[in-house]
Amino acid sequence: MINRSNRLATLTLLVLATTACPAEETEMPADAGPVVEVDAGTTSNTIADIASSDANFSTLLAVVQKADLVSVLAGDDPLTVFAPTNDAFAASGLDQAALDALSAADAAQIITYHAVSGTVLSSSLSAGVVNTVADLSLVVGTEGGVTLNGGNAVTGGATVTSADVSADNGVVHVIDRVLLPPTVADLARYAGLTELGAAVEAAGLTETLSGEGPFTVFAPTNDAFPDDTTGLDVAQVLTYHVLSGAVASDQVTSGNVDTLATQSFGEGDAASSISLDLFIDTSAGVRLNNTADVVIADVRGTNGIVHVIDGVLVPLNIAEVATVAGFTQLVAAVGASAPIPAALAGSDSDVPVIEALSSLSALTVFAPTDDAFGAAFPGGLPTDQAAVLGVLGGHVIAGAAPVEAAGLPADTNAEVSALVGALTFDASADPPTVSIVGGNSAGIVATDIGATNGVVHVIDGVLMTQ
Repeated sequence: MINRSNRLATLTLLVLATTACPAEETEMPADAGPVVEVDAGTTSNTIADIASSDANFSTLLAVVQKADLVSVLAGDDPLTVFAPTNDAFAASGLDQAALDALSAADAAQIITYHAVSGTVLSSSLSAGVVNTVADLSLVVGTEGGVTLNGGNAVTGGATVTSADVSADNGVVHVIDRVLLPPTVADLARYAGLTELGAAVEAAGLTETLSGEGPFTVFAPTNDAFPDDTTGLDVAQVLTYHVLSGAVASDQVTSGNVDTLATQSFGEGDAASSISLDLFIDTSAGVRLNNTADVVIADVRGTNGIVHVIDGVLVPLNIAEVATVAGFTQLVAAVGASAPIPAALAGSDSDVPVIEALSSLSALTVFAPTDDAFGAAFPGGLPTDQAAVLGVLGGHVIAGAAPVEAAGLPADTNAEVSALVGALTFDASADPPTVSIVGGNSAGIVATDIGATNGVVHVIDGVLMTQ
């Protein structure tokens, strides 16, 4: 779990006690309801015994038997089971036909989603997220009683109606609805991320996030959402928070990663699109694009993982990519450069390089690393602004669409016009190289970093003519 403070007032991390307390020492909540009675003649009192000895759990027992989990509920490993009654199955719309249609695997997932490892008494429950035996997350609420996944028919949640039914191998809490394994879209709703949920629905993305996946969703808190989304492509912004694949917190590494967000260029037969990248920094927790932190990690659904974040991520342009990715010398060179003449920029007036990299579209930029700048200019950048522009211009291609790595010319003699000079490529080299005509070559060490106005390829040298 990421060790960060949680800004969600209603979603603090759940701390579970794993040591069983004697039943007589547990103070029952005032609204806990009657304790389920167990036949006095029963020689054991496991969770399985409780389910089999009470007619109110006959439907639950039938699903447990279909899942072949009776031995687990009668085993020695302590469990906390949130047990739906027969009425709970009916209230959840799970009639006999629906139960008959369940496969053994589906039944097993449903049952294990109602179970938590260890003995967790009601006095140990606090609002937050807990992982179940199914490796799927439950969202616990404690306001006005103990609720699970929002606690009502609208959210698909349940309420604990009778707590702390003691068993030899754990404890049972009786609930009034069946908890169905959640998708990542469900989890956002259960966690009270209403602003995100409303935005996803308005953008028509609910079905997408309820699909097979798997996905990793960086889900902003309600406080993080802007009051005004004017000028934002909301669908693009939302998909910018989603990665393909389920990436747990212990698998997150620093660097850039493709999101489901795309940017389109051109029209008709010339139309193309690229994936937009976000940047992850794991040097102190998990920070995204240098603007938002993960405050709750590893909320698990059937089709992926949700990490709650304290900010909204907006897709980056090329200038912002250079800043966020830590190309400090490139950023310094941009600041030290003369503006691009109007004729070269296709503008009515000269354009500062920072403005061009922020606003001009369909750019392909070959971005030298800091080490590359250090090797090329050991004494520091030139003081002549025009000279700096001449160097930078050889690293930028402007066209109808950005050129991704797969689209770079295979012919080593093919010249591609840059803002200043021309470039050639050798895809057979290791790493592939880019050369400026009349000058030097550099290795292309990273490719296809997608931005709203083009792509960035990272190179290990600064391209300069003789």
